[in-house]
Amino acid sequence: MARVFLVDDHPDVREVVGQLLNMHGHSVSFVTSGESAWEKMGSEPPEVLVSDHRLPGMSGVELLRKVRHDPRFSSVRCILFSADADIKNLAAEALAHAYWVKGSDALFDSIAQLGK
Repeated sequence: MARVFLVDDHPDVREVVGQLLNMHGHSVSFVTSGESAWEKMGSEPPEVLVSDHRLPGMSGVELLRKVRHDPRFSSVRCILFSADADIKNLAAEALAHAYWVKGSDALFDSIAQLGK
C-alpha cells in the first residue's frame, strides 16, 4: 500500500489515525509539525501526506500549499484533516486531493479507500 506521512501535533490523534492507516496496510511515519514534515519531504517524500490543519508554526494549509507547488512532489497525494467539520474551503485553498474530518464516520471509509 502507501507510504504515508501523518502530520499532527496531538499524540492521541497520531496513535489512533496511525493505527487505522496501519490496519489498512499503509506504512506510516509520524511528524509533529509542518516545518518537520517539509524538511523530511526533501529526503524521503511519501506517497501520501496527511496533515492536520491546526499545527503550531506552519499550518497544514501552508504545508500542503508548499508541497502542491513544488514539482518534486507532484505525485504526492495530499490530504488535509481537522476536527473542524467545515474544512472543504481550506482543503481547496491548499490544493488538497481530499479532506478528512476527525471523528467522522467518513474518516474510516476514506482511510479504507486510500491507496486504491
